[in-house]
Amino acid sequence: MVWALAPHLPAVVLEANFGARDADRLRALGPAAQVHCTGPREELERRFEERQRHPGHADDRYPAGRHDQARPLELGCPVLVVDTTGPFDLDGVERWVRQRLMRRH
Repeated sequence: MVWALAPHLPAVVLEANFGARDADRLRALGPAAQVHCTGPREELERRFEERQRHPGHADDRYPAGRHDQARPLELGCPVLVVDTTGPFDLDGVERWVRQRLMRRH
């Protein structure tokens, strides 16, 4: 659904666990800004293990150490890295995204 709708919108925020396999499709959408949420590996693993998700997500198929590979995608766009371990400036993140998206028009 995301891939069908996004190309027809003037600006859109896409939230998902995108990977390198998605990079070409994301680049094809046009100018972008990327917010990469991160934290210490141990904390990311703890959050992943503790969350309750629908079995359709097949989380049991993800390899151990999956968060070691988590990094911003190479999309050729500005990237803001946000450590979500503790408090962070959500309003500042929103301003950063808005400023970059407004440059598209």
